[in-house]
Amino acid sequence: MKYLNIIIFLLNNCFPTFTQLLEDPCNNSNNYYTIAIIKLNNKALFIVDSPGNYTMFSTEGTKNTTTYISKIRGFDFNYLSTLDGHFYFSNNSKNSSNIALWRTDGSIEGTEQLFEFNSNTFRGPNNITFVNNLLYFSTASDEGYQFWKYSLSNQSIQLVKNFAFTINSDGVKNLINVNGQLFFTIKTNEYGIELWTSDGTELGT
Repeated sequence: MKYLNIIIFLLNNCFPTFTQLLEDPCNNSNNYYTIAIIKLNNKALFIVDSPGNYTMFSTEGTKNTTTYISKIRGFDFNYLSTLDGHFYFSNNSKNSSNIALWRTDGSIEGTEQLFEFNSNTFRGPNNITFVNNLLYFSTASDEGYQFWKYSLSNQSIQLVKNFAFTINSDGVKNLINVNGQLFFTIKTNEYGIELWTSDGTELGT
């Protein structure tokens, strides 16, 4: 049987460097894998991939400080989105089966839901990216692909643009901040891969 050894290499002065088996939260199952480790607030978040879902834990380098934080829905390790001491991710709403945008500071009490989408058919949020203290991300639904922004200062969310493309298109992807300007790509059957930019408004997208 393959054992899951969650081994954390504590680098960049996060903790004293060592290699140690901290925890085996999956009971020696061979169907679970650690897929991401994120440095956050003198802690290490690690995300475990298991059949059908992802699970996030935090640790300060000992078994006693290794803690379950939350489930994660729609995790994309290409977008490890951290800002102002928080990690941002998507998960089910705490009040319904809808999806929601969450953040954590690496503690249970510092894990909070920011916004709940009013539908459980949305897929995402994905491609979470920060530009000028605004959080941009994409979702997908039966109506097409949505491009959103979330203000961290007043905790408000706004739909920037809805792309009502066919189901065979590839959606809003590859969000990137280039010197304060947001770029992303969209792929459709009609035009192929296109490069877009946005200032956070529908007219400016």
